[in-house]
Amino acid sequence: MKTHLFNIILFLIPALSFGQITFENGYVINNQGERLDCLIKNVDWKNNPSKFEFKNTPDSDIKTGYIYDFQEFGFENGPKYIRKKVAINRSSENVRELDGDRRLLFNQETLYLKILVYGHASLYYFEEGNLRRFFFSSVGNDIQQLRYKKYRTSSQGSRSSSIGENNEFRQQLLNSLNCEGFNKKSLAKLPYKKEPLVKIFKDYNKCKNPDFNINLKDNKSETEFDFNLTLKGSFRQYSLTTFYNAKQTEFGSESGIGAGIELEIVLPFNQNKWGLIFEPTYQSFSSTTEQSFSFSVNTYEVTADYSSIELPLGIRYHSYINKKTSFFVNGGMSYDVIMNDKISNNSDLYGDLKLESANNPFFGLGFKYGNLSSEFRYQSARDGLKNYHYRKSEFKGFSIIFGYKLL
Repeated sequence: MKTHLFNIILFLIPALSFGQITFENGYVINNQGERLDCLIKNVDWKNNPSKFEFKNTPDSDIKTGYIYDFQEFGFENGPKYIRKKVAINRSSENVRELDGDRRLLFNQETLYLKILVYGHASLYYFEEGNLRRFFFSSVGNDIQQLRYKKYRTSSQGSRSSSIGENNEFRQQLLNSLNCEGFNKKSLAKLPYKKEPLVKIFKDYNKCKNPDFNINLKDNKSETEFDFNLTLKGSFRQYSLTTFYNAKQTEFGSESGIGAGIELEIVLPFNQNKWGLIFEPTYQSFSSTTEQSFSFSVNTYEVTADYSSIELPLGIRYHSYINKKTSFFVNGGMSYDVIMNDKISNNSDLYGDLKLESANNPFFGLGFKYGNLSSEFRYQSARDGLKNYHYRKSEFKGFSIIFGYKLL
């Protein structure tokens, strides 16, 4: 069951994504400087693209636009990308990979740069994996990288090192952004981040032109996340089986309810399709069965009385039908914090068993409409007797979960 459901989810993710292709009004400019209004597939790229897909009309075939064929493309009132050959520094910002050289080394590359601010002074952005670089230009000057680098420093005679920062970009801006009334003091501690840089360039352009108005969407900070808080209730059908060598005890399948609250962190790329979920949930299971002695036809009663707080942590993928409606799939690991944990019996020959916290994978398929949601979720088996020799248990089942979004 677990393997089949996992395979279904792996199949549904690309299928849902394919079924949700959206082409939005935009434009392309070719190498001859000719502009064509068209429809462009909005992927909401996290990494700057080197190609894109577009259609001349809603019914025409899909074409691929490559970086060497088009010098610019963009969406109406949305993200715009411009092709430029620039000098870029690709030094790593991973602490383990830092070198001890403060200087920046550059490569000449042809890239699509995202336009963040366009005006008397313009700001551009490039992202690839963990690499984030900002570029700028002013009237009459070519685009150049805002120079920034982390490097490792060490004091003489010391084996330890610390992290230094080359913040040459502040001096670049100090030299380039000249306008009476523009506060240059704000550059002294300016961080190398999207949101404060966008603000500086907007302030400068307003200083040069009071009528300046930025008309570009998607200028969120690269660390700006959205949050959803949802109240959850569930109908649950779960079963418990214990094993002792070759002998097993079936407690059967029991129905119950669960209650919890879900925090979803919506990741700021790919049109908010991906999210991280954390959903503390209370659940309980109680069942009594009969077990026979291995050396006798007599039986005795065994009772499982089990309640816990489940802590599922996972990743979710949304497929939006419109602004209110979406389907989603999710999966992850659930850790079980035991509250009441006894398997007891009325026999003098066998002692009680104590269940321990354990974890297990879960998989779910769901639907959202406005603030309401529903989900079918399968919990694979977890073993609460893993600390006993020759014993194991399987607690597994499914839930129908209903939710109401609070925030």
